[in-house]
Amino acid sequence: WYGVSIEDGHIVGLNLRSNYVRGTIPTSFSNLKHLRTLDLNGYYYSNNFSTADLNNLSGLEKLEYLDLSYNSIQTNIPDSWGNLTNLKTLLLNYNSVTGALPTTLKNLTSLKTIEFNSNRISNVDKSLGDLPLTGINFNYQTITQDEIEISSNEINIDLPLHMVMKRTNNIISFDGIYQFTLFVNGNSKTNALSTKDGKLIIPNVSNLNIKTTDKISIQVNEGL
Repeated sequence: WYGVSIEDGHIVGLNLRSNYVRGTIPTSFSNLKHLRTLDLNGYYYSNNFSTADLNNLSGLEKLEYLDLSYNSIQTNIPDSWGNLTNLKTLLLNYNSVTGALPTTLKNLTSLKTIEFNSNRISNVDKSLGDLPLTGINFNYQTITQDEIEISSNEINIDLPLHMVMKRTNNIISFDGIYQFTLFVNGNSKTNALSTKDGKLIIPNVSNLNIKTTDKISIQVNEGL
């Protein structure tokens, strides 16, 4: 079968990348107890998996590689993914994943690569830095600021941890200095660098003509 890898009578790999697969992930999917590789990279934004769909992957205890990029996912990552303790590669690029990554991901002690490029992650737990990660990508995260602090003609934003993650000699810290773009009602207004203590300070706010009803968001343009 195309895209299906079998060993000793068991399905160990499913590669359905860019196959216009539609629909939900059934609960019976967790019966694939020997599955090590699952590639559902949509490429053409072919799905909108729900939290229930993602939960149905948590029983794949031998899974080592998971790619759900380009699937228009607009929900949070479930706590149950902490059960995927053999996972080495986790790819969810180009979705709209929301919320904070669950603290249960600290259980993924085999995880080497994690990529959430172009999503809407609100935060991560510091325990993520304790994992043996050699590949990290949280570029182009966009988060909406419900409240901002404006004082002395400056905007001060406390940045979420994943936006200031830094890797030096495979050691993760949270003091990276990166470039950010400030958007007002979806329009790019200005760029600024974060500070070493995890803040984004944008000067000369009066020149931006921001109103209390405006929708403010920031996007990190580089980083891990």
